[in-house]
Amino acid sequence: MAQVSIIVPVYQVEKYLRQCIDSILAQTFTDFELILVDDGSKDQSGEICDEYAAKDRRICVIHQANQGPGAARNHGVAAACGTYILFLDSDDMLDGNDALRILVDCADASQADITVGNYRRFSAKGVEVVCAHGFSNGVDSRTPAFRYQGFYLNGHLAFNWGKLYRKSFLQENRLIFRNYQLAEDKLYNICCCACCPCYAFTEQSVVLYRRAENSLT
Repeated sequence: MAQVSIIVPVYQVEKYLRQCIDSILAQTFTDFELILVDDGSKDQSGEICDEYAAKDRRICVIHQANQGPGAARNHGVAAACGTYILFLDSDDMLDGNDALRILVDCADASQADITVGNYRRFSAKGVEVVCAHGFSNGVDSRTPAFRYQGFYLNGHLAFNWGKLYRKSFLQENRLIFRNYQLAEDKLYNICCCACCPCYAFTEQSVVLYRRAENSLT
């Protein structure tokens, strides 16, 4: 059993997938499993997943007919054995080799259900400054101001990436993704917030978020 299960939904992303996987395998924290859910890709994404799985026993690949990112994440969670769950989009990367260790140390120290880090946007033009959530540990997560800032003002609470979720919290509250084409992660995290989780925050950037011209965003 691994301490962290990293779940990456994969669809038509052969151009960026290796960068994503390599950023995970480069982590100094090594007690993880990587679950790649190939969501019916028609390019070489599925083959790339299998290639990496053949080289590293920590990698598991799930191939499924195209059902959308929500279903892919649900299937990944169902297969996960870690204490914590980390979601990462297949065209993004972990920010630095210590990103996973930073999140795990913060979660362990605070016994948090959801641990939130910062992120940086990047593109072919380079990496931008840190997008800061502005929260600190001990903030009252039951206030309207907290929800407004986290979900609508800066969005950090709404994103799936950049967070470490305690798996038992997700299971106890029967939290699953709905297969909406847009903003399914915002609904998921609003449902998480409604279950009164213990939040913890780190100021470190843990994800590199790719600016892509053809993305839904």
